[in-house]
Amino acid sequence: MTNAWPEQVYRRYSVDIHIPDWDPALLSAFDAAEYVGNIARSGAGSLLQYTTSHVGLCLWDTQIGHRHANMPPGRDFFGEVVSECRRQGVHPLAYFSLIFDNWNCEHHPDWRILPADGYTQLNGRYGTVCPNSPYREYVFACLREIVARYDIDGMFFDMTFLASRMLLPALHGALPGGGRPGAPAHRELGRLHMARVAGRAATLAARVRRRGHEYGEVDQADHGQPSVLHHFPQLDAGRAARDDRRV
Repeated sequence: MTNAWPEQVYRRYSVDIHIPDWDPALLSAFDAAEYVGNIARSGAGSLLQYTTSHVGLCLWDTQIGHRHANMPPGRDFFGEVVSECRRQGVHPLAYFSLIFDNWNCEHHPDWRILPADGYTQLNGRYGTVCPNSPYREYVFACLREIVARYDIDGMFFDMTFLASRMLLPALHGALPGGGRPGAPAHRELGRLHMARVAGRAATLAARVRRRGHEYGEVDQADHGQPSVLHHFPQLDAGRAARDDRRV
């Protein structure tokens, strides 16, 4: 198997799994064999499976992130899907949500993004965390764990853009005016952070792509190097537009 498979597969599948765990019933009856079987019978040649979502809960057997509460010990939803994909002839891909992360936004206030108007609540349903905070190292650690453990054919990094100018709370006191929302230093730092997000995503992608050199546990003899895709901003007149690009 080589990296030519994306040009040979034209029916691809992904299921949004932004599912919290406040109700014990949520995902409690998940059956990977049935799930992948339905997708395989549809004729899909690949499946983009969530490792985590905007909710921020991990769907793989992680020692780093916070597990979905309804994935009991001994279960590994993502790993089970990857195994079933291999068994049923479907290319398994890993989805990873960046920046939009409710769990880390709630439990790490110093990682949060603060828009220029100072509003600090959830951005709609989801909280956002800053890739220029320790959150970045948390992501790297999660990715090392995923690519070392699972036989995947690619990864997709979602939400590698920012919809507003923002400020990292930990830097408030270091700015003129104490980081007052709307202050010139606040606005300028927000612009700089937005411009750097694409670079952060590219760094993440490059680390995953080098998995064969960094993570010897992964056997690439059959499946080659994974493809890596991500969202990143095209800044046009101060507005960020989504654009899918291969890096």
